[in-house]
Amino acid sequence: MLKINNVSIEIAGKRIIDSLNTSFNKGEVNTIYGLNGIGKTTLFNCIYGLLKYTGSITLDNRSITKDDCSYLMTENYFYPNLLACEYLNIFQNNSKSELFKIDMLAELLGVPLKQNIDTFSTGMKKKLSFIAVIKLNREVFLLDEPFNGVDYESIILMKEIIKKLIENSKMVIISSHIQSHIIDICENILVIEDVNQHNQLSKQKFESYLLDISTTVSKRIQDALM
Repeated sequence: MLKINNVSIEIAGKRIIDSLNTSFNKGEVNTIYGLNGIGKTTLFNCIYGLLKYTGSITLDNRSITKDDCSYLMTENYFYPNLLACEYLNIFQNNSKSELFKIDMLAELLGVPLKQNIDTFSTGMKKKLSFIAVIKLNREVFLLDEPFNGVDYESIILMKEIIKKLIENSKMVIISSHIQSHIIDICENILVIEDVNQHNQLSKQKFESYLLDISTTVSKRIQDALM
C-alpha cells in the first residue's frame, strides 16, 4: 500500500495541497483526477521525490524511493540525434523478471525503434516514453496524463498493457482531467477540487460526481443564455 499521510505542498510561498490523506493499493488502477493546474503533477513529483513536502509518503510502511517507481512524466526529455532503441537502452530493469518483450511492445504500439526520435510526433514520443517506464518494471507506476496526444487505437492498447500490470500485482496511479480515459480501467479515484478539498471515490461514486458536474454546468449555460 502507498499511503499519503497529512501531506501539504507549498511552492514559492503558495500552498498547492493542504493536509492530504489518502492511500492506493497494489493490484489496482488508481486515478488522481482534477482540473488543469490543480496539483496532480505536483503530487506525482512529491511521490517520486522531486519536490519537498510536509507529512509522509510511504510504501509498505517505509519511505518510498525513486527505485520503487516508474514515472511517466507529462513531458519527457530526449537527447538530440538519438534512435528510439538507444533511448530505451538507457532504462534498465533491475529486477530478474520481465513483464513484456520490449520489441513486441514497440511493434504493437507502432514505434519504430531504428528511427531518430527527432522525427517523432508528440504521440510517438509519448508512446516511446510509456514503453520505457514499462521496461523499468518497478512496483509503482506513476503515469501523468499518459494518453495525451496519443491516437485512439494506441490508447486502447496502452489500457490493455496497464491491465496486464495490474494482473501482475503492480500499483498504477494515473493522473487525468479527462473522465473518459479513466472510467473503464480505474477502481479508485482521488478527486482534487481545491487546495484542501480532496476526496477518494469509488468508480460508482465518481460517475455520480461527474453527473452532478454535468447538471451544474448545463444549468450555468442555460442561465447565461437567458
